[in-house]
Amino acid sequence: MALTKINSAGLNINADTASGDDAAVGYTAAEGLILTGQGSTDDVTIKNDADTTVINVATGSSDVEVSAGDLIFGTAGKGVCLGVTSNTDANTLDDYEEGTWTPTIQDGASSPTYTHQFGKYTKIGNMVMAFCSIRINAQNDGGADKKMYGFPFTNSDTGYSIPGYFGYYSSLADPKITYASYLVNNATNCYIIGQEDDSGTVDNAIDIWGDDARADLMHIYYT
Repeated sequence: MALTKINSAGLNINADTASGDDAAVGYTAAEGLILTGQGSTDDVTIKNDADTTVINVATGSSDVEVSAGDLIFGTAGKGVCLGVTSNTDANTLDDYEEGTWTPTIQDGASSPTYTHQFGKYTKIGNMVMAFCSIRINAQNDGGADKKMYGFPFTNSDTGYSIPGYFGYYSSLADPKITYASYLVNNATNCYIIGQEDDSGTVDNAIDIWGDDARADLMHIYYT
């Protein structure tokens, strides 16, 4: 059966559809345009020009399934409102991102050299979860406070920073030392502090970077 083409006047529909129709297009003043279908697999199927199913509603179901492709907004700054029936900012997911970053560490004005630098992050809304791993191949012992640089997003300047975890191993130090990391407000670097030695002294610096030292960092913060 050939398709019917409507070339100029358009199609004026002013009647509702009924349950059980094989397929129907209808209209009501309250609901506007109505598409009704009844198939053995899907009630509604939307395909692209390559005859690929893009969106479908299974027979008897009220769920809408995106069968091919992704949901993409035509303009930036739009999102999906979760758990609500109206558009509220607190329930709008409008940013998600995954990526990598390159961590560096400095002791005052000096920096070590590396055999390995790798970082990954996930950003959901204004929350960033950052992880990194570094391996150092040259000693750096300046005795000053150590800072980690290169975080993928600027920390907020609200004064709030969730402490992070920094694990460190070197042949010139204790087998494994755990520190805390605190991001600097409105910046992309953090302090690595909080070593407690055998005498109970809290040290605000990692005093020894040995050859082949290894370090891992995990941090959650807000942009």
